[in-house]
Amino acid sequence: MAFAGLTLWASLLRLWAGNVGYYDLGIMEHVAWGVAHGELSKFLLGHVRPVFLLMAPIYKAFPRTETLLAVQALGLGGFVWAAGRLRTEVSPLVALAPAAWYLALFDFHPDSLFPLLATLAIISLERGSKVGFGLWALGSLLLKDSLGVPVAVLGFVAALRGWRRLGLGVAGLGLGWAALCHLVILPAAGGGFAGMMGAPSLTWPKLRYLLFLWLNAPLAPLAPLEALGSLSHWGVALFSHEPAHLSLTAHYGAQALPFLAWATAKVLGRRPGLFTLALRGVLLAQLAWGPLGAPLANPRHPFNLWVFKGRDRRLEFLKTIPQGKLVAQIDLLRGPAVRRSWVRPFPEGLEEAELVLIDTSTGRWVGMRLDPEGYRRHVKRLLGDPSWRVIRSQGSLLLLGRQNPAH
Repeated sequence: MAFAGLTLWASLLRLWAGNVGYYDLGIMEHVAWGVAHGELSKFLLGHVRPVFLLMAPIYKAFPRTETLLAVQALGLGGFVWAAGRLRTEVSPLVALAPAAWYLALFDFHPDSLFPLLATLAIISLERGSKVGFGLWALGSLLLKDSLGVPVAVLGFVAALRGWRRLGLGVAGLGLGWAALCHLVILPAAGGGFAGMMGAPSLTWPKLRYLLFLWLNAPLAPLAPLEALGSLSHWGVALFSHEPAHLSLTAHYGAQALPFLAWATAKVLGRRPGLFTLALRGVLLAQLAWGPLGAPLANPRHPFNLWVFKGRDRRLEFLKTIPQGKLVAQIDLLRGPAVRRSWVRPFPEGLEEAELVLIDTSTGRWVGMRLDPEGYRRHVKRLLGDPSWRVIRSQGSLLLLGRQNPAH
């Protein structure tokens, strides 16, 4: 509860300061708002996340960004508790706390609940509860399409440990879920992230990230069977050409955390004396390379205290946007701006839009693709279009509405 309270407090301060990590928080709240108001297909936006159907009553009762952050903080607090249950003397979260802290502060993602559910499945496996294992493992598939692969690996591990039929069944359902989502559902819904994957490659940024991941759990290689599930995240890193996948400061590392915690706990159970070595190694790595080291210079880094200081003067402006079909610069899609049934990232959907929100001093994105030159071309064309007029402004922040010929 202390961990949940601390991370919730920190993430709320960051939200209120206007320094959320990325535009993801706006997308997640748009999905939550839509599902809570009967647009059930919204949970297919970009990924398949059925968990939003379960969260809809909570968000409808408390329709605020803070609600999503509270759910995430409680889920990660549950992970801390569950990881402690893997070995009661010393929690492996001592080694993994930096990664869990990153996850807690990076906006909101359903992935953040996976460490809790997967660890509960692992505890059930360790204690011989087949029902618990099946429920927690398969239940985690509701969080996101991509989690089918680590769930499948967990099923294979259960099969290797003696639960042959149940383990292979969970593995098959995990792989089937991933295939169904990526080969059928997402293409039909106009989504999918296949373009982010390519041939395997091992560049220096990838190698540096993978080393840093292991430095958060230096004992994990000594328990290869328990750490096996984390290899699915390694696979994403090796096959991806999307830089965001290579970061513990985002949500992508969530699928590795329960397996690294399991492996660390297993080694600590066999050799308690290694705990001192592990702790020293992790702290030295963090000082030299991690959140206490060089990344502190990054003003948007989760461990930089500046993210908790109010610096975004656009927040009050965003609260005054009237209802209507909105096209908005992607980094402005947050809070009240996304609580509507129709919203698109600039410049998508300009033909149907009634309102357009841009900030000419910060805009760099065309849709969800970084393209500063393309952004400037679209803005120039928009401002020169007589069918649009500026109806509200605050410096370089502009809200445009359709020009009414009758007036």
